[in-house]
Amino acid sequence: MPPAEQTQLSEGEISILSWWVASGAQRDLTVAQAQPPAEIVTAITELVPEEVREQREIERLQEIVKEKQEAKQQRIALNTIIQANTPGTLQPMLRFVSPYSANIHFSSVSLQGEFGDSDFATLEGLGKYLTSVDLSYSSISSPTIKALAACQNIHSLRLASTKISVADVAQLSKLERLKTLSLHSTEIDATALQHLSKMTSLRELCLWSTKVTPEEIAAFRETHPEIHVVY
Repeated sequence: MPPAEQTQLSEGEISILSWWVASGAQRDLTVAQAQPPAEIVTAITELVPEEVREQREIERLQEIVKEKQEAKQQRIALNTIIQANTPGTLQPMLRFVSPYSANIHFSSVSLQGEFGDSDFATLEGLGKYLTSVDLSYSSISSPTIKALAACQNIHSLRLASTKISVADVAQLSKLERLKTLSLHSTEIDATALQHLSKMTSLRELCLWSTKVTPEEIAAFRETHPEIHVVY
């Protein structure tokens, strides 16, 4: 510790050093990588001068306002595209996920088997904005799956009771942001699990009423504990 006549470490500084040493005293990790507990994050934040923190907060709020303004402009442009190019029967099935986002959720569930590949093709201009898609019970096939695989912002995809094949699942493994995938009530078997294993962002997988057996599900869960498999 510093000599008594010198400035002493604060309680926060001591707690940071104690945590750092206890966690291995690694010099090459950032704070984010080290994942300190909340109280240590607070202590680290307090090391930053107040005027710097205030400026950072101002910049953060300015960025939020900017993002909202950009999203508003995108929504105006997207609404124009939707009105001009999307069939009237499909327009009510498109909705923005929040008032301040240009991201779109699409669900064709109300049309059931009447919705097919040609219908999804009319949404081509909206692909990069689709983040949540539900095509359950539809008659879509490989052309739509190929188009979905190009929609790189999709994080939730539901294809229950469709004719999706193992080859189609291989196409979907290209979706790098996909977190939720529903394939229940389809004809896929365990060979599809090999492709699903490549989806590092996947966190929830619905597989009941498929040809995948309980034993195969158990083995998949053991090797992929980060994925919640509903079976």
